[in-house]
Amino acid sequence: MTNLKLPLPEPLLAYAAEQAVKNGLATLGEYLLVLLDEDRCRVNREALENKLSAGIYSGPSLPMTAANWDSLKQRVAARVA
Repeated sequence: MTNLKLPLPEPLLAYAAEQAVKNGLATLGEYLLVLLDEDRCRVNREALENKLSAGIYSGPSLPMTAANWDSLKQRVAARVA
């Protein structure tokens, strides 16, 4: 793991330390890790929502046939293997 030296203005440092305690975290570093992880999850969630929306609005839906399901199962099996 790599350490990060981050200069913070005193009011922001005090706020972050207060939030760490309020959230039951032992250190300010843990609080920052939680914030970064939550932000990463938010970005991933937004990307997924954008992809789902693009799929929903990509045109009319078509019924899945047995051949479509077989093809999909083969592609998934190939990725897993």
